[in-house]
Amino acid sequence: CTEGDYEGFNLIGNPFSSALNAEIDTWSKQDVGNAVWVWDGEAGNYKSWNGSVGNLENGIIPAMQGFFVQAMGPAPSLTIPTSSRIHDTQVFYKEEVQKILHITLFQGTLNDGVTLSINDSSFAGYDPFQDVLKFYGAPHAPQLFWIEEDSYLSINVCPPKVSGLILPLGFIACDNGLCRMQFSGQESFPDGEDLFLEDYQENQSINLRKEAEYKFQAEEGFNASRFAIRIGRPAGISGRLPHPLISISACQNRVILSGLEAIEGVISLKLYDLKGDLVQAEQVTETRQVIETNLPGGIYIVTLITPNDLFSKKIHLEPTSH
Repeated sequence: CTEGDYEGFNLIGNPFSSALNAEIDTWSKQDVGNAVWVWDGEAGNYKSWNGSVGNLENGIIPAMQGFFVQAMGPAPSLTIPTSSRIHDTQVFYKEEVQKILHITLFQGTLNDGVTLSINDSSFAGYDPFQDVLKFYGAPHAPQLFWIEEDSYLSINVCPPKVSGLILPLGFIACDNGLCRMQFSGQESFPDGEDLFLEDYQENQSINLRKEAEYKFQAEEGFNASRFAIRIGRPAGISGRLPHPLISISACQNRVILSGLEAIEGVISLKLYDLKGDLVQAEQVTETRQVIETNLPGGIYIVTLITPNDLFSKKIHLEPTSH
């Protein structure tokens, strides 16, 4: 059993001489979460599985391979049934999972991966019985993770959201230089549904239905605000410009507008966070073009709504100084 940041995580062994189907959600257990983490030495990172989805290939734990599980209570117990045994030559069939996206980050010879699943039975926020916490790998390997409030995840299971989802994606580059992301599973999402990688540093939106790979230059270290995955379109967000003289920018914790005198009628400003949630709404005029905020520092989407059109732009706000 581990301590500190990994308190409650337990390394257990495969009791059989064969591989295992990692269907931990069906095993007999008490006070144990629905997640397994399996070390991949070639990747320099852990592969994870929640019983249904993840980046552990086919959800199979190799023979003679130990794996981590997480205790969730004071009296954890776990029994692995013989029915979970898998032979290497056995063809393993799993029911196709809809709306699942796999992302793999490569840097040099090492890699890390995350999984997104949209599931009607899930709820917003961290759920230890569906979501899987990030287990950090080798210090010289790149790291990739979903950011869900105060939790970092390798598997993020989200409920569908009519207004769309914007999911922050953090990473750690192990060195300065070229990185590459690969995407798979796009075909499991309904036709016509937006599916984009947002690169806020380069101000690019990559259509994942057309591009299955994205290369970028990264600086060594932790970066929590450069990338997000957008699925659908948050309510009220568009890319059209209402008037060529209007501009939207940010300075510290303020939203700065200009050119509103060119628009007649009521003008509304709405601020959305990266999850697509509305965090501030204001009426603006030609005499009120500087909007104070009291929001945490980070990336936001400003939507300006006029009588005839609307326009959205990503901005970076700095935290309010005290």
